[in-house]
Amino acid sequence: VMREGCCGINFESIREPMVSNRLSFVIENLVGTGRVNCCKDNLFGRPLLDNFCSIYRSNQRKLKRSLVYKVDANRGVSCSVGLNRIQMGLESEELAVKDVILLTNDDGYDSILLLKLKERLTEVGYDVVTVAPAKDQSACGQKLNMNKELELIQHTKDMFSLDGSPSDCVIAALEKNNGIFTRNSYRARLVVSGINRGPNLGSDVFYSGTFAAARQAGYYGIPAIATSFASYEKLDSEMIQSTIDAVIQVIEFAWNVLPSSLPNLLRTELALRDHHHEPYESRNGNESTGIQDEANGPLDLLRAAFSHGDLLLNLNVPRDWNGKFSVSTLGTLVYRDVLQVKDTASDGRSSVRIGGGKLITMHHPKTDVTAIEDNFASVSTLNSWPETHPLQVAADIMKHSLHSCEKNNGLPLW
Repeated sequence: VMREGCCGINFESIREPMVSNRLSFVIENLVGTGRVNCCKDNLFGRPLLDNFCSIYRSNQRKLKRSLVYKVDANRGVSCSVGLNRIQMGLESEELAVKDVILLTNDDGYDSILLLKLKERLTEVGYDVVTVAPAKDQSACGQKLNMNKELELIQHTKDMFSLDGSPSDCVIAALEKNNGIFTRNSYRARLVVSGINRGPNLGSDVFYSGTFAAARQAGYYGIPAIATSFASYEKLDSEMIQSTIDAVIQVIEFAWNVLPSSLPNLLRTELALRDHHHEPYESRNGNESTGIQDEANGPLDLLRAAFSHGDLLLNLNVPRDWNGKFSVSTLGTLVYRDVLQVKDTASDGRSSVRIGGGKLITMHHPKTDVTAIEDNFASVSTLNSWPETHPLQVAADIMKHSLHSCEKNNGLPLW
């Protein structure tokens, strides 16, 4: 039983076999006081625990504090809320791992959009850890600083900067051995990259450090969202507020479709899954499955692909957002006249500069470019893996990612 003000959890008349002598679970953002009663003849197993955690996560946004319960098979355990993390029961218990959002970007750890997003996420109840570049890394793509010593600075308990690229930051955070999360007992449940200052539409994703960080998270089996403010205009408080509102909605959408635990965290398995195989229709013996939400149907497979880190979301929010989303494919952007060259010196040296130029767009329906021009926030579901890669999500499953849900403000139906 969980309600605002107090929490009582009684496991009565439960005789399921113990998976182990000790089970631990995290109750996050709890209000009031709590008690867990457990004795030798009143035990609970993993199925019940998973069910409880699933029910809890669906309501956790309403709760306010954080507490760790340790349950021992041979003694009762109880405590009052007050500290962020409390060790209980056995003298040598390990501290439970805490599920968090990893926040990064390519504009730098001191970017106003990143700081404001972290502030809002914390306000609505998420635990957030930031690992972001020490300085601007825009348009660095999937760059890695190989075999270089990079300075890592811990500014606060949950804010780190790294003198490297966005992908470097994700690796520094998530690597199982010596990673920031391992050393601090964090576990990434979702990675959010951004909010980028400027659009990441169409072919921008090939150059974007913001998008690259989200893709890097997918390599670790962690679902991710790349987020961008699709304008270079000077930011004001209303623009920031509107953009963060859109980002929070997409984060909530993504968080709610994830299972209670990620199925391939840190990419410990490389086996192919149902969402990698095609054709879906021939496997199921029919020409068209429609868009029914059924077990092992296309929408279910899209959710599975996202939870495995094989899909990521690319969100762009326009300057004058109309409050709605558009499920989009990548559009066509072509940059022309981007190279400036200074006169060549007598010794053959010259200097060149890449940037600016003309932007040419092609207008096709249902693309991110068109959505932004119509003041919709574009949401694109994209593969984490390159074309023809064996872990790429099958094309006939991907086509179902283009269905939207009007009841959910135009967000993807899956």
